Amino acid sequence: MKFLGLVSAALALAGTALAEEKLQIGVTRAVAESDCPRKTRSGDKVSMHYRGTLKDGGKQFDASYDRNQEFKFTLGAGQVIKGWDQGLLDMCIGEARKLTIPAELGYGSQGAGGVIPPNAVLVFEVELMGELNDALCWTKLTSQVLRATRPLLRLMPAARWNCRWQCLR
Repeated sequence: MKFLGLVSAALALAGTALAEEKLQIGVTRAVAESDCPRKTRSGDKVSMHYRGTLKDGGKQFDASYDRNQEFKFTLGAGQVIKGWDQGLLDMCIGEARKLTIPAELGYGSQGAGGVIPPNAVLVFEVELMGELNDALCWTKLTSQVLRATRPLLRLMPAARWNCRWQCLR
């Protein structure tokens, strides 16, 4: 009976440890679907603001906000830690998230620069400031123009279909 209790406790602890090893993504500021013409995907060039802290103790180790300079990189190209490449997918411009990144998706057993210890769980507050893709800029502009002219198009039914056709070509 005592043995069964110990096994149950060990399994519960193992389950807790496994749960902590997963990337956790929390949306702290959402963007309405109507204001999000396209979500980020692998290969996008993105511009971010961030604040990085250690989960254990909460010590800040880096922040783009402190430099007042956005961080730019290509998503999914291995230019950042795996936790970012995974945790920043499907974001909208203006969206903010809190990423809790396990060591194996961060800096692992090596740590980084004497600031991040080995096997550290990292917490990042991130904000997508923009995407640098030309195609996305065109999509966003077209979306804004269509949204602005929609009331006028309702007054001119024939023009509405012609305009939509022109925009889709």
